[in-house]
Amino acid sequence: MNRQGLKNIAQNLLKVIVTLAAIYIVVNKIDLQELWNHISQINLFWLLLAVVVFAVAKMFEALRINNYYRTIGIELTEWQNIRLYWLGLFYNLFLPGGISGDGYKVYWLNRKQQANVKRTIWATLINRLNGFLGILILLVITAGMITLDYPLKPYVYALIPVLYLLFYLGLKLFFSHFIPILPKTTLQSVLIQVFQVLCIQLLLLGLDAEGSYINYWFIFLASSIAFVIPVTLGGFGSREVVFVFAADYLQIDVTTAIAMSLILYFIRALVSFAGVYYLMKPGRILKGEWPRFLEKIRSGVK
Repeated sequence: MNRQGLKNIAQNLLKVIVTLAAIYIVVNKIDLQELWNHISQINLFWLLLAVVVFAVAKMFEALRINNYYRTIGIELTEWQNIRLYWLGLFYNLFLPGGISGDGYKVYWLNRKQQANVKRTIWATLINRLNGFLGILILLVITAGMITLDYPLKPYVYALIPVLYLLFYLGLKLFFSHFIPILPKTTLQSVLIQVFQVLCIQLLLLGLDAEGSYINYWFIFLASSIAFVIPVTLGGFGSREVVFVFAADYLQIDVTTAIAMSLILYFIRALVSFAGVYYLMKPGRILKGEWPRFLEKIRSGVK
């Protein structure tokens, strides 16, 4: 076996160890029977709404990255890009030990669109960082609203222009061709996180959560930072550990928070699994602008 193969095995083994450690910490902090009661008794109306909102958030993510693609000369219609994006979601969640969704999209764009690999990788990375900026902005907003008092709380909102300026300067120095789309993509990033927060708010309503909703929002956004760091399998366990430790400082019910997180993981899996269709039929990705069922509706109207 070559060095790269051994490296992949070592990385995956480390992820398994970290994931098991995270699960151990969480399990020892909560009552599993109470957790199951929370999950099994969730209001289905709010759950279904949460699924829809989560899917909409993912569509906005697809729209954001297409701005970066177009900036480097890759021309995909919005629906073609959404199909490719959904296939990437499937790779990310269900094949954590293999090629990542981003890696597959870079390969696919190079093969099908003759896109420059290096430029596509950088566009993908900057898109990710732009999404991270959106998380930080909303995290700062909620940090000024939580029930916990801390020094300089009244001035926390001043961090928002600082974060944006730092990101702007980074692009200006190294990737100035992305500057024109920065306001649009940053607004999209914030909007994506608003939909994510709306999704967890719907879950909290379905779980009859008690306490300050804003505290849950803040911890969710903080846990999103842990989630995007690839140290566990598919991000499983990373959010839950943040909830466990944050519950000691903010007035939340840790069992409700863990239930919300696990249900969100299920929603993510459900929405991402739709990408398996394009794994089986990759030729569908480059079909026309409209999905088939919308095309039939449009034809019927004509």
